[in-house]
Amino acid sequence: MSAPQAQTTDAGRIPGPHLRVAIGAGLTAIALSITITALSFFTNAVLAEHPDWAISTFTLYYTIYGLASAFAMPVAAQLLPKLGSRKLLMLGGTIAAIGLFLFSLATALWIFYGAALIVGIGVGLSVQYVPIVLVNRWFVARRALILGLVLAGTGVGGAAFSSILPGLIASTSWQLGMVVVAIAMFVFSVGPAILLIRNVPEDVGERAYGAGERPTDPKESLAAERIPGLTRAEAMKTPWLYILFGSVLLMGIVHSMNQHLVNYLKLQPWGINVPDASISLILTVTTLSLVLYKPALGWLIDRIGIERALVITLSLAAIVVFISAYMTLLWAYIACMLVIAIGFANGTVTPPLVAAHAFGQRDFPAIWGVLGSAYPIGTAVGAPLWGLVRDATGSYGWGFVSVPIISAIFIIGMVVVMRRGRKLWSSEGLATH
Repeated sequence: MSAPQAQTTDAGRIPGPHLRVAIGAGLTAIALSITITALSFFTNAVLAEHPDWAISTFTLYYTIYGLASAFAMPVAAQLLPKLGSRKLLMLGGTIAAIGLFLFSLATALWIFYGAALIVGIGVGLSVQYVPIVLVNRWFVARRALILGLVLAGTGVGGAAFSSILPGLIASTSWQLGMVVVAIAMFVFSVGPAILLIRNVPEDVGERAYGAGERPTDPKESLAAERIPGLTRAEAMKTPWLYILFGSVLLMGIVHSMNQHLVNYLKLQPWGINVPDASISLILTVTTLSLVLYKPALGWLIDRIGIERALVITLSLAAIVVFISAYMTLLWAYIACMLVIAIGFANGTVTPPLVAAHAFGQRDFPAIWGVLGSAYPIGTAVGAPLWGLVRDATGSYGWGFVSVPIISAIFIIGMVVVMRRGRKLWSSEGLATH
């Protein structure tokens, strides 16, 4: 079940239990940043030890990771009623940490691939799925803003790893760096589950923030508990769930360019050497911007609606990706990346809100268990595709210039799904939040 009530009421100060859960969910997002940002710093170091490996061959591990995490999410949705959010985080976080430690021992491709499979299963069971469900269960009012604040943890973690890992890998080894991120995965997934997070508000005698009071009349109470929306079975009988899945998958493919930024800059894209310090600066600035962009995006969605917010921000980011392919100055490229990061912010914030808007709250955890796998599958497929573009053409340029076209496809897809899917169950018809 999701939030107990579909109706919202005026909400004041966030109660302590809700705040602790939000903070805990935000800390688990730091663990998620390991697979979003931190792993990209290991590509060049590993390939330096294995110069006979092609980029696309090595980064296939990220495809395996992404597919494993994607297929683990529906399993997480099935386990959620039995284990609860806390135990899922502890189980998945431990599995992911073990997989990352195995990465540090890898000397052959098959070991990297096997470790990636383990990491993917762990992440899909925990930090990729649970934070979204927690926000959905604990918050009705200001849900988009809270979700943005929680997922800003990926930016905090990404900035921290961008600052620490390049120097650590250069001064010691990539193997030690991988051990560090394995420890971080365990600390930031299992720790919050033990200390801060509770499964549902009712466990501590609370209701979802902004859900309102439970009616005293039994008939009114029964009606209130009939949460509007589609069940997963009903949603899967419509074309809109699959169109949304494909749209989010395409967005993941585009955003997987993030996994190649380090390598792109290492290849002297402007005919000049880009120092490691400058590369670290670019990624640190980009990931730090996500700390602001994700809650700002949530605020914008609450203010102007999910449809207009995603069209504006994703279109702007796509256009600037095209422009960035022709930048020849470092400061101008950094400026472009600050705008492109607005698009990256959408990757984790927008899809669950689009899904909730299109299909309602009635069976959100189960529906998200299916749809939530689309973005990681996209990043998994996209990582080797971007590497293949580089291997086939000698540069990433063709990939960058195709981004506006691909973005237009998935933006239109999400807008159509929000309008058509919502019409199936909501009396609002074509109206949007």
